[in-house]
Amino acid sequence: MKILALENSSGRRSVAACDASGLRAQSGANGEDAPLTLPQRVDQTLEAAGWIPSQVQAIAVSLGPGSYAGIRTAIAFAQGWQLVHAVRLVGVPSADALAAAAQAAGRRGAHHVLIDAQRGEFYRAEYELGEETAVCLSSLKIVSSAEALAGLAVARGLSPDAPALGSACEEAFPTAATIAQLAARHLAQPAATDALADTPLEPVYLRPVQFAKTP
Repeated sequence: MKILALENSSGRRSVAACDASGLRAQSGANGEDAPLTLPQRVDQTLEAAGWIPSQVQAIAVSLGPGSYAGIRTAIAFAQGWQLVHAVRLVGVPSADALAAAAQAAGRRGAHHVLIDAQRGEFYRAEYELGEETAVCLSSLKIVSSAEALAGLAVARGLSPDAPALGSACEEAFPTAATIAQLAARHLAQPAATDALADTPLEPVYLRPVQFAKTP
C-alpha cells in the first residue's frame, strides 16, 4: 500500500512516502531551512518517490500533541485529499512515533516521552521498548515540570528531587517516516477495515476547551 505521511506537529515538519518496499522519499525531517508549505513539501516528496497523487492509497497524520495549528492544517489537508481521491486516513499519536523511533534506534526497557505542553507543563507517557515493539505502559497525561523531572529521576533510580537530569533527556522529533511505518503496521492488521477511512481525525489535546463568551 502506498502511504503518504504528514508530520506537522513539531518544529521539524516532514512528509514521507512509504510502500511495501519501505521508505521511498522523505522531505523536511532534518529541519532544513527552506520554508516550504505543506502542499509544496507533499509535491516534493511525491516527485522524489515517483508517484502521482492518484496512486496514494492512504494518508497518515501525526495527531500530536504539539503545534495545534500545524496538526489542524495536516488534518484539513488529509481530509481534503480524501474528498478527491478516496484514500484511507490513519491518525498516529506523536508520542507513539517518538517511542517507536527510540525502539528502532536500539533503546530497550522503560522509556519516558515528554512533550512540551507550554504553561510550565509537559505531556508525559511511559513505554516499554522491546525487541520488536514499543508498548505504552501509562497513557499520555499533563504533568508539571517538577512532576516530569521527578518521574524521570525515579525511573533512573535517583532521588525524586535530583537537581539536574541533563543526561537523562535526549531531544527528539517525530518524523513522517515513523508515522508512515506505524500506519502501515496498523493497516496490515486484519481488524483494519475500510471503515477506518471514515474515522474522524482529532488532535491529541488533553486540556479542556475553555472560552469566555463576550457580553
